[in-house]
Amino acid sequence: MISNKRFTIGIAAYNAEAFISEGLESIANQQFDLSKVEVLIVDDCSTDKTIEIIEPYQRTLDLRLIKLPENSGGPGKPRNTVIKEAQGEFILFLDADDYLHPDLLRDAETMIENHQSEVLLFKMKGVNGRGVPKSMFQETAPAVDLVASKIIYTLSPTKMFQTKLLREHNIYFPVDLKSAEDQLFTMQAYLQAKTISVLAEKDYYYLVTREGDHMSAAYVAPDKFYLVMKKIMQAIYESDRENKDSIAAVFVKRHFIHSRTTNFTQKIADPQEKTEWFAQLNDFALQIPTTVDEHLPANLQILLSAGRALDLAAYEDFEYRITNQLFDAFTVKGTQIFGQIQTAHGLGEQNLNAYIKPVISITKFDLDAERLQLEIELGDMIKGLHFQPEILLYDRNKTEQITIPPQKQHGNRTFIFDITFAEHAELLVQKKIWDFFLTLHFQRFKLTRRIGKVREPYPYSQKTSILTTHAAVQKTIRPYFTENDFLSLQVADAKHISATCQEWRPFKKQCTLQLNGAPYKLNAAVTLQLQDKKFPAVIIQAEESADATVIQLQLNKRCWQKAHPTHIELSPLLRLPIQ
Repeated sequence: MISNKRFTIGIAAYNAEAFISEGLESIANQQFDLSKVEVLIVDDCSTDKTIEIIEPYQRTLDLRLIKLPENSGGPGKPRNTVIKEAQGEFILFLDADDYLHPDLLRDAETMIENHQSEVLLFKMKGVNGRGVPKSMFQETAPAVDLVASKIIYTLSPTKMFQTKLLREHNIYFPVDLKSAEDQLFTMQAYLQAKTISVLAEKDYYYLVTREGDHMSAAYVAPDKFYLVMKKIMQAIYESDRENKDSIAAVFVKRHFIHSRTTNFTQKIADPQEKTEWFAQLNDFALQIPTTVDEHLPANLQILLSAGRALDLAAYEDFEYRITNQLFDAFTVKGTQIFGQIQTAHGLGEQNLNAYIKPVISITKFDLDAERLQLEIELGDMIKGLHFQPEILLYDRNKTEQITIPPQKQHGNRTFIFDITFAEHAELLVQKKIWDFFLTLHFQRFKLTRRIGKVREPYPYSQKTSILTTHAAVQKTIRPYFTENDFLSLQVADAKHISATCQEWRPFKKQCTLQLNGAPYKLNAAVTLQLQDKKFPAVIIQAEESADATVIQLQLNKRCWQKAHPTHIELSPLLRLPIQ
């Protein structure tokens, strides 16, 4: 039969009255000549108003509705009907609850014309929390390789297939299988296609999670599930592909990392059910040629070896230790750190870089004129992996660096750092800001993070500073928290403070001053300067308000000036909270 149809959009529908119109509207809105588009809906004996909702679209779309005589129990038979009945050169399978970007058909046509594509994958976007594969959609690619690309990690049929490819190679959905049958169908199409293209410039296909969706979590008998897995392996080795072992290795990786097999010994509580699953896994593993093993990472070689040997105890122990990150040893390779597990089936290891996310907490601050002491606690650490920390102080321009090792530690999680100003004179050479970092070292591996955001309550005000001397010059050092809530240290030259004298009692060696600034510590020593004379004094009372701070001084010697001074200059004060 001669047809001018370029595309058939096939929809398997069953009780889809609540959402099928959204997908049909997205077809009607395609930026493409709709006279070249056929919509083929196969209804699987819906009992709701699905057909009533579909019928009006027959006036605006070239839409054929095929009603199955009895419910098939799954999407396989309706999709096979689409393959047999399609008049388009290409079939796009659209789930009844999903919808399309307006440019999908137009962009697909351009790709097919330019690159003779036989299978096309479209970048997907999840709706209502639906998870979608992403790794294979980093960029548009006219032709991808089965091994080098990640497309084997997406085996759903929501793709576009050349109708001729499916029919000539007898690629249909296995209706006798109710679990993972779409994986077998898509894998067979991949294996037979000469050109597989990826369109990733836009979110082309929208997968929607509807209330009540639960198929992925439904129970599947292990014999049914592994039957499909064995058929996929059979299809790989019956294909004309030259790199069969490499293709099989990618599928095996996918199987152990992203399928019902993943961590099944940790998910299945019933011992009998666990044994049944493992027996089927054993049968599947024995059908994987040992020549595939060299293409697999060490962990999967261990699981495959234990599976072939029917060694459930070793398999379960390895999954438990990997899941709970219980390692025998650690090693560093380049910039990567690995946890290692020794088993009877080989040495397993896990790359830990993605899991090393320490919570760095400052649990104690102690500030005085001689040093700043910090107590730092490391949380959320991998058991047995012990880092050696050090504080790094970088100047704001990152041109200078000061390294502070811990002075004490309690266990492998709590460390005390003393930043002593006399020992680190480079802090005080000039006015600048120093930012705090913590670096964690293990062999050649290191991880550096800003610190301060996670902390116990800071016991001082943001204006609190201390006074110290460097090269006969008085300096103020002020710890503070940045806009992003990280700890920094500001070093500046100390300034004299101008104060208004409220009360002057020279013969009692007392005076009361009003000044702006932070609260001042009782008993702090200051120097009162009056004209050309200086008088040592101690703060005996301090009261802070929103407008000013009032302090009362006790002079160490009697001041003979009787006249009430208007202003008094104070040498830099020790600015600490009132105690």
